Amino acid sequence: VYDAMENWRSGLGNLFDLVGPTRRSGDTTTLGTAIDNPRLIISWYSSDDELANVVELPRDLFGSPGWSSWQMRRLPRTRAWPWLVTKDELVDSLSKLLESRRLSLNTTDGIAEVSWGLALELHQASYSSSTSIKISDTVALIDANPSGASFPGRWGTSIALSPADIDLVRRHLAGLTANGKTHISDPWSSENRDVSARFL
Repeated sequence: VYDAMENWRSGLGNLFDLVGPTRRSGDTTTLGTAIDNPRLIISWYSSDDELANVVELPRDLFGSPGWSSWQMRRLPRTRAWPWLVTKDELVDSLSKLLESRRLSLNTTDGIAEVSWGLALELHQASYSSSTSIKISDTVALIDANPSGASFPGRWGTSIALSPADIDLVRRHLAGLTANGKTHISDPWSSENRDVSARFL
């Protein structure tokens, strides 16, 4: 399982840093394992303590720091089971990342898209390819909620962004202003967009 995850790390490159079990150094973290026939219990160590690549899981998982997340798997009847187990784990992690828009916020184009979507919601503006929104007005609406916990959107909805997310949006808008732009508009060309959606 550890070797399979290491190969995923080599193949996925920077994406693995976002969805894989990594240390702050970028290396794959320690894998903990235990057997509960016919199932395998696996957990990736969530602390930066130096441990061997693969260790036996402690008997008391709930009382052991660093092993807060674990899964029990009945192994597929194929010799490729380590690849299937690790693939499923990475797919689940990527799905959660996409749902939270965290992947978007880790790319320059993604920050532009999230900033545009937030501007539309804050101004309760209808989308069209020609829509443009004044940056200073958008910043003022963001400043009205400095905690960044939740912003009112259209149709009674709300947009939840963390203070760190809001800081990324602020920096993006400041960069646009520094480059002489006064308005924010759709960062994507029409051929790259689903016309029924505001996002790519």
